Amino acid sequence: MPRSKNNNPIDEVAKQLTGLTIDSTAPPDSDSDSKPKHKVNLATEWSTYIQKGTLEDFQRLCADLGISGDLRSKTKCRKEIKSVNVNIKQFLQSKNKPDDVKFFKNRHVLIQYTRRTNSFFPRREIPKGDPLAVLLKTMVD
Repeated sequence: MPRSKNNNPIDEVAKQLTGLTIDSTAPPDSDSDSKPKHKVNLATEWSTYIQKGTLEDFQRLCADLGISGDLRSKTKCRKEIKSVNVNIKQFLQSKNKPDDVKFFKNRHVLIQYTRRTNSFFPRREIPKGDPLAVLLKTMVD
């Protein structure tokens, strides 16, 4: 039995789809980079600040932390840096170092400040041998 032109299923579907539009074929706002932007920027800021990690870079870091004395090696710089309690984000954002840098009397007060301001540094992004590994404190009371 031949079908009539009026009952063609394709024509029926086409009539139903008439007037429909597709606004976008892109998926909804999905960010493939799950890292928080401020942490990535913070790691980039540190990398820019410390540059190549030469002795001169270490000495500049010590000076910016208000550390002076016999700093003729990276090892001596690391040893001095270890006793300093600063928030990395606040340190990097300070324009006039060391005058504008907030120094904390102990690790506990630093932890409280860091939690209150949500100013954590992504530890996993620290290259081996970077002085930041010594400067960063474990944020567990």
